Amino acid sequence: MNPCDEWSQAFPGSPPIGRILREVIHDRWVRFHCLPQGQRTPTQPAQFEEVLHRYNVIASVMLGIGAQVTAWLIHYGPISKIHAGSWCEATELLRCTESDTWREEFEGATLLYLRAQWCPGAFDTTFKLMATGDLASLTLFSPATLSVFCPYEGGMDVFTREASLKGAIKTLFSEWLSELPSGL
Repeated sequence: MNPCDEWSQAFPGSPPIGRILREVIHDRWVRFHCLPQGQRTPTQPAQFEEVLHRYNVIASVMLGIGAQVTAWLIHYGPISKIHAGSWCEATELLRCTESDTWREEFEGATLLYLRAQWCPGAFDTTFKLMATGDLASLTLFSPATLSVFCPYEGGMDVFTREASLKGAIKTLFSEWLSELPSGL
C-alpha cells in the first residue's frame, strides 16, 4: 500500500499534522517537553544534545527500532537541499481535512513524504531544524504500530495506537510531561 493510502486508512479526513491530529484523536495524544522547565528552544550544544536524546528515545518507543516509517514534512517555499532527492510530494493529503480553516492555512504548502527505517539518529538533521522552528511540521508514522511522532520547537506530540496505551507512555516519560492540566 502506498504511504498516502496507509495514512488515509489510519486517519481518514486528517492530514499528517500533529496539531490537527490532536483535535481528531485527542484521547490518544500526549505531549512531552524537549528541555527542562518547558524551555522552548535550545541555545547551547548540551541543550541540543538533550533535545535529540528525548526525540530519539520517545520516537524509538513509539515507532519501534527497525520499523518502516513514513516521514511527512510540510514545507512552504522552494524545496531546500535537505528536502530534495528521496522525498516525494503528496500535497493532496493537505486537502483531505474537513476544516476550511486548515485548508486555507495550507495554501501554498507542499507536503512531502519519505519512507525510511527508524533508528535513533537517522532524523537528527531534520530534528535539529524542528527544534529551532526552521521547519513547519514533521510527522513520523509507523503503519505497523499505528503510532505517530510529531516533534516541534519545544517538544513533541505523540499518538498511541489505542487510548488505553496513553497512560503507559505518560508513566514511562512522566518527567518530560507538561505540568499544565491541558497537557499543552
